[in-house]
Order: sequence, then structure tokens, then C-alpha cells
Amino acid sequence: LFDVSTMIYSILNTIFQAIAIDRAHQQSVNVQMLIFTKAESPELDHFILDNLHRGITRWEGKGVYTGEDNQFSVMLQKYQIEDLQQELLKADPKAFFIIQEGVHVSNNFERRLN
Repeated sequence: LFDVSTMIYSILNTIFQAIAIDRAHQQSVNVQMLIFTKAESPELDHFILDNLHRGITRWEGKGVYTGEDNQFSVMLQKYQIEDLQQELLKADPKAFFIIQEGVHVSNNFERRLN
């Protein structure tokens, strides 16, 4: 029905549209990341505050096995997860985290388009 060049342009257009829609959607998905680490890391705190421009809620908790744990919570947008994961592994390779997607956030949560 159409020539080869029209087919190629259609495929490329579909790919670029899918990427654009995915990026736009990813920016609107909020996630909560609970980080469990024993390491006190001011560098990680500064990375979250200065680079990701997000606040941190920190609370102290005790692990049953070790008796010592620090825990903190960060609200992010989905596209920021990978940056924070890389920085967390540098700060504490033994740390683990839980990510909850689709968390509803209201009031003082800044939404950005990147």
C-alpha cells in the first residue's frame, strides 16, 4: 500500500512517540524509597538534598538481628531512582531499600519536568 520510505518513517515516528510518552509518564509517577543502612553518610544526604532536591525523613530503628539500624525515607519521582541507587551503593554496599510506586503525595511536594 505504501512505499518503503513511508514505512521506515512510520516506524521511527512510532518509536520516538513511545519514548516521549514513556519519559513524560515516568516523571509523574511518585515513589517512596525506604533505605535501611548502618552507615552514617553525609555524602548521601547531601546528594539527595543538593542533586535530587528532595527532603529526607530520618528515624532511628533497631534491627532485631544486629540491634543497630538507621532508616530513612525519601519521596522521589520515578526517574530519580537509578541516580539514588548508584549513590547509595557507593555510600553503603550492604544497604538495602524498598521502593513503593504510585504513592499519593499532596501539599509541599515539588513536581518537576526534566
